Amino acid sequence: FQVDPRDPASLMCLWRTEVGIIACCFSADGGETFTDPAPMTYDGERIMKNPRGSLTPHRFPDGSILLIYYNNGHTEKEGYCGRRYYWYTYGRPALGHPNKMLWSEPELALWWDGESLDDRPDWNADWAIVDGPGYCDFAALPGGELAFVESNKLTLRLHKVDPATLQHMSLQHLTSSPPSSSPPVPQSERQ
Repeated sequence: FQVDPRDPASLMCLWRTEVGIIACCFSADGGETFTDPAPMTYDGERIMKNPRGSLTPHRFPDGSILLIYYNNGHTEKEGYCGRRYYWYTYGRPALGHPNKMLWSEPELALWWDGESLDDRPDWNADWAIVDGPGYCDFAALPGGELAFVESNKLTLRLHKVDPATLQHMSLQHLTSSPPSSSPPVPQSERQ
């Protein structure tokens, strides 16, 4: 997807991996070349985990992204596992850094508290049904709200994104201060 709405050549590609993380790369020339693949991070350090499950971005007109994904690195079993919880994170392009997105702290979007299908005796990775929320897609509703549909191969469900949660996540990078590079001031020297 396009990272900077003012620059159609700025692209970000993200994908699930088989090693429990989300990977990404960037292009500044419309996809002619890309940076080397790297783990996707919230802040440049903390890696975003994923159990080789679906992840779905929704791009807003200002270039920010709402991503829904499974936030864990379960890869101990082939097939569909570790998919009982869906999480949101809100990303925005890092100003002055064309190959970087800043992502909010993850917020719980959905969870499944029904029957666990991962552990049944006849489980098969080739046709397994996802426990919990399944593959999803976003839709902008006529009133300006955002919704998504998801299916675990047995049922289809529609969910509205809570506007307050969305606003909270969108403001995280605007209201938080980066760590200071100066050493801490001892209590005795504070005024």
